[in-house]
Amino acid sequence: MIITKGIAREEKGGMQLKLDDMNRFFISSFHIIFLLLPPTLRADALEEIITQVRPGNIVIIGETHQKPESPLFFKRLVDAAVDKYQCLSIGLEIDRKQQEIIDDLMAGVAPVSTIKVPVVIDHPGYRQLLEQLAAIKQRAPCVRVEAIDADRDRDENMAKWLTEFPSDKPVLALLGGLHTLQKVDWMIKSAKPAVAEILAKRGFRVKSYPQRWPPEDCDTEVQRASNRFVSVSDSDALRILNESLTSLINAKPYRSTQGVVDGFVVWECSENTS
Repeated sequence: MIITKGIAREEKGGMQLKLDDMNRFFISSFHIIFLLLPPTLRADALEEIITQVRPGNIVIIGETHQKPESPLFFKRLVDAAVDKYQCLSIGLEIDRKQQEIIDDLMAGVAPVSTIKVPVVIDHPGYRQLLEQLAAIKQRAPCVRVEAIDADRDRDENMAKWLTEFPSDKPVLALLGGLHTLQKVDWMIKSAKPAVAEILAKRGFRVKSYPQRWPPEDCDTEVQRASNRFVSVSDSDALRILNESLTSLINAKPYRSTQGVVDGFVVWECSENTS
């Protein structure tokens, strides 16, 4: 569905219709229909993505930092991958200097509070994820949890660490959404490629899935956040890409989603029936 920006008018038979009002009506109708669909008819993001979490692939899950749903979803992916492969390499957007402390946490000899997580990323859900990863490593010792970020040349350094993971084991990373873009048509010469673009240009099999959220948080008293998978071939994918990611950077809008990302995890607010 194409969303018209601003107010346009279509004259026909002496009648004028505001296209933006029509769009709002159809969007509302779509959301109502979507929420009434039984779960079996809704694309499940976890099931779609886990098929790509396999040896030889580097899978990047993009997030808007400090969203509580993100670490929960990532942990579910990790659980599914470990159940299938036992071994897994995990990359996190934490400074590499914290690796020794992360190793101690994974070994059960240091509390999660000792790890320095960037302020823009840090929140209770993220620290809970770190503790959960430590528990997973206790039962699956070949799981690796690595801090891959750096103070400078961040994307280059994160790409470097991801390529140094064993290629015979799945690689899964949780990074900010903009790091998932596999190509960008920048409008400034000083811009540098994102992690996913660096990997793609070097011939690595990278799969990237940014998560996107509604503008307002769900009202937790009456609503819950649920997700759906949006394929790059979906008619709504290009709008999601341009309005929620391209709009954040100094780059030209995309004309196609192909070769940019591999799908979206779209979070929506639905009525809490429990």
